[in-house]
Amino acid sequence: MVQIWKRKFEWDEPLPEDIRNKWFILLQDLKQALTIEIPRSYFYNNESSTITTRKLHVFTDASQSAYGACAYLVNGDQSVIVMAKNRVSPLKEITLPRLELMGALLGARLAKHLLENIGEMDVNFWCDSQIVISWIYSTKPLKNFIANRIKEIKENVRNQQWKYCPTLDNPADQLTRGTSAEKFVQNKLWMHGPEWITNEHQWPSWHGNMTTTSLIVNEEDEEPVASLVLPAQTENTVLQASSHAANDLNRLGVVLHPP
Repeated sequence: MVQIWKRKFEWDEPLPEDIRNKWFILLQDLKQALTIEIPRSYFYNNESSTITTRKLHVFTDASQSAYGACAYLVNGDQSVIVMAKNRVSPLKEITLPRLELMGALLGARLAKHLLENIGEMDVNFWCDSQIVISWIYSTKPLKNFIANRIKEIKENVRNQQWKYCPTLDNPADQLTRGTSAEKFVQNKLWMHGPEWITNEHQWPSWHGNMTTTSLIVNEEDEEPVASLVLPAQTENTVLQASSHAANDLNRLGVVLHPP
């Protein structure tokens, strides 16, 4: 829908072949998506499972197409997706760091909603944008757009910890770049998060200074500095296309909202 809008087709103008093909692919993916089943129970019980304090992990991401966040509940050696949201990026072009910040804000709102409904617990936020993390920890004055969103991020969840996550380990990447229904069924990263999520000793570490002035970029510097965020291949997919159409995918653990 975004592509159709940007290309300014008339209401009675036949769509070109490339757009029609994308819709046909989406239709087939949606049919296959209806057959996917997800267990209702968050955790299974067995003798090897260690019951400890529950923890919430929220991953955020953004691309020029969409931004989003997904949350995982961790208990002992088990982890499972609880909820996710994504939104279509605005038609007006926004720098990638700002879109990443909007994804972080969506993640903070998502965490607040979950804590209000399933109880208080420790929350860890993960983001693959070093710029956004530096903004959140910055004590320096920031532009209004950035400062206002960081203010809300900090107000949503108390004692929050923001950490750097490599792009390849970030399940929220699926929300912003998409995946096909066929690949989705086998996507362990989406269903359970990265393998290290249940073991704090294996969490990725980033040795940079979160408040270093080299990362507190100005508005004019955002575009070139955005190369700190690793790119990923895009494809016309069920999650991405559904995000653009603002359709709900029931029982997939994905909650989609219009922008």
